[in-house]
Amino acid sequence: MELQTLEKQLQDASKAREARLRKAGPSTRAGLASQLKLMDAEVVTLSRLLAVRTLQLELAHVYKSLEEEALDVASGDLLKRGEGAGGDNH
Repeated sequence: MELQTLEKQLQDASKAREARLRKAGPSTRAGLASQLKLMDAEVVTLSRLLAVRTLQLELAHVYKSLEEEALDVASGDLLKRGEGAGGDNH
């Protein structure tokens, strides 16, 4: 849900910047430079937040998968040890 919110904010900020630029004529674009710079900074910040949050979620998924795999391997080793010990008793 958080990623969708960030994606929406990024799209909205980007659209607002582009709309502002399109509405401005050649004579007013020079005056918009500071506003466009702020809008650009907002787009870049939101883009970075989205990238970092996406990486965090991907890393959490990878960690969970590795943890599950390690548990599977460990439980398989325990089963093999148990079967080996059981076979020695017969």
